[in-house]
Amino acid sequence: MEIGASVGPYLDDIPDLPDRFEFVEVSIGEGEVPPEEVDRDALRSDLAADDLDLMVHLPFRQPLATAVERIDEANLAYMTDLLDACEDLGARKAVVHVTARSQGAVEASEVIRSRLPAVMGELAAAGEDRGVEVCFENVGNVGGVALDAVGGLAAETDLPLCFDVGHAYAEHDNATIGEFLGVHGDRVSHLHVHDARARGDSHIPVGSGEVDYGVVADAIPEFDGTATVEVFTDDPDHLALSAEKFLDEF
Repeated sequence: MEIGASVGPYLDDIPDLPDRFEFVEVSIGEGEVPPEEVDRDALRSDLAADDLDLMVHLPFRQPLATAVERIDEANLAYMTDLLDACEDLGARKAVVHVTARSQGAVEASEVIRSRLPAVMGELAAAGEDRGVEVCFENVGNVGGVALDAVGGLAAETDLPLCFDVGHAYAEHDNATIGEFLGVHGDRVSHLHVHDARARGDSHIPVGSGEVDYGVVADAIPEFDGTATVEVFTDDPDHLALSAEKFLDEF
């Protein structure tokens, strides 16, 4: 397993990351860092200085699928442009939230069933053409597609997942995390690692909340993908400690 850390849109924080990480995940696109504003030479230099690989989190404010095909086509074109940037920067993986929006009398479930699989497939194919693996992240606790529906989509499309452990806990509980990974763990290519509490705290250091990472380890004991510590903190030591606490369970 390879362990990295997220810096979100704060690319200047990369040089301050602890040495124990093997890659960094950055947020590029609308609402984050527009690709045209990325100092690509500086980013490449920072990555090379610490021998870090790159992962990218794609923007998430626009739903991945809607009831309007023209909106989906425009969003897919924008995401494809961002994948061009990912390719240029040498990113290995790109993460996208699994989200859908209904319109008028069209139920969200219909959008998920009829539109989302095709959009996910097209985005994954665009990434494959550019040498970037697109991983689809569960965000059911913050307005995304429910976890059970994400599982159904994964089974239908056979596309790689980014399993966000904290989001899954906030949406359900530790038992559901184990159940989901027991069924879909072989489709998980990437993990987002952070802690959470039932009262709503999220993206806090591992070990400071209620997520049982032993459940994760029991469900996917031989996981050999990538895992990003996605803890929102100004103290990089919390990132390193979260990584160690997570790995202690495996």
